[in-house]
Amino acid sequence: MRRSTAIATIVIIAIVLAIITLFVATRETATPAISPNPSPNATANPSASVSSSALASTTVLSYTDSGFSPASVTVAAGGQLTVKNTSSKPMQFNSDPHPVHTDDPELNLGPIAPGASATATLTKKGTFGVHNHLDPTQKATVTIK
Repeated sequence: MRRSTAIATIVIIAIVLAIITLFVATRETATPAISPNPSPNATANPSASVSSSALASTTVLSYTDSGFSPASVTVAAGGQLTVKNTSSKPMQFNSDPHPVHTDDPELNLGPIAPGASATATLTKKGTFGVHNHLDPTQKATVTIK
């Protein structure tokens, strides 16, 4: 009986250690956004955990292989916009007009690798066009209220 209890204990410890190792490895190998000239408001953080109070002030805009989804988002002034690249290719998130990106520099997040994301805190109120600089036909609208 003692031997079976010891074996069961060792198996349980091994499973717990495997789960902890997997969790730590997943957090350490997250792909960061590639941004040689990031906006001062942008932070690449593909695996960030967000508190429940912050969730209400964070809006997500996804970039897919077919463009932005949704095509239009609204963010409260002082809130955050997270752009997630769920496509299979790199993209570069910038404000209109192409190629100068001067409408709202807060929205110039720069390159975002596949599987990564970038986040900016937005303060300038208005409605702004954004696009993928690498394919300027892929557009979306961001309204900051």
